[in-house]
Amino acid sequence: MKTKIWKGIVLVSAVAVLGVVAYAGYAIVHYMRTSPRFAVRTVSVMGLNRVEEGHVLRQAGLKGSANVFSVDLQDVRQRVEGLKCGCPLERAGRLEHVRRARPPGCSRDPENV
Repeated sequence: MKTKIWKGIVLVSAVAVLGVVAYAGYAIVHYMRTSPRFAVRTVSVMGLNRVEEGHVLRQAGLKGSANVFSVDLQDVRQRVEGLKCGCPLERAGRLEHVRRARPPGCSRDPENV
């Protein structure tokens, strides 16, 4: 009889621990996706030859409330590469880099998160 009770206690404890771990994981992900701490603050455009920076930023379509972990870099790349520049070339050109950059004071590399 005692072994059945202990097995039940162990089972209930294991389920409780898994529930706490699952909730903590959910809470961390929710915080990272909704906290203003992880909002896109700065978008840098470098090496412009044929297109104005404002056109590139509008075409990138990043909203002021965009989260750094939610931005689809491939989608941004495709939108910006498809930008018409009004010059003899049909497209604005090929992008070399579309990436997340580390903000000043941050010690972790956002590309490896």
